[in-house]
Amino acid sequence: MVRNGVTATDLVLTVTQILRKHGVVEEFMEFYGDGMSKLSLADRAIIENMSPKYEATMGFFPVDHVTLKYLKLTGRSDDTVAMIEAYPRANKMFVDYDEVRFCIILMLQQILSSIGLLF
Repeated sequence: MVRNGVTATDLVLTVTQILRKHGVVEEFMEFYGDGMSKLSLADRAIIENMSPKYEATMGFFPVDHVTLKYLKLTGRSDDTVAMIEAYPRANKMFVDYDEVRFCIILMLQQILSSIGLLF
């Protein structure tokens, strides 16, 4: 959850500054980590849509409970949502924040926490 008083603009400008410093030009940026489960759908959309500003080809979040919630919110049938959930789960691409997953990746949560945007 973004700290009280921190706007989506604060969040995305901080992410943009950090990613520019890391030189993510023309990269595909997958945002991952425990902090992702705390970001709202709107915050995710803003971060993803700012990829031209942080000079990446694209930014995206993995398929998780927020993705499924969005699909339901936009009127997808239960069967469609179940099908969309089944594929990434079967291919070990669905993110369940209660499971431990190891990877080498820029941990956005740690960065944002270190500068006081997340708690």
